[in-house]
Amino acid sequence: CAHPVLSGKSIERITTSPLKTMVVSDTIPINGNDIACDKIKVLSVADIIGEAIIRSHKGDSVTSLFV
Repeated sequence: CAHPVLSGKSIERITTSPLKTMVVSDTIPINGNDIACDKIKVLSVADIIGEAIIRSHKGDSVTSLFV
């Protein structure tokens, strides 16, 4: 899972590709037309970022969040 940099004919290429699903994160703004592509599944990173902030604030380890 990575943040998508979709430009040019990327949506057309994804749509016509043999891919079943392309999983991306919402770490950068995603165009509404891009989200409309049935093959793109957007996962939110809000919960994990929020938990990392809380743990960091408390002085707790964040390692287990990313392993």
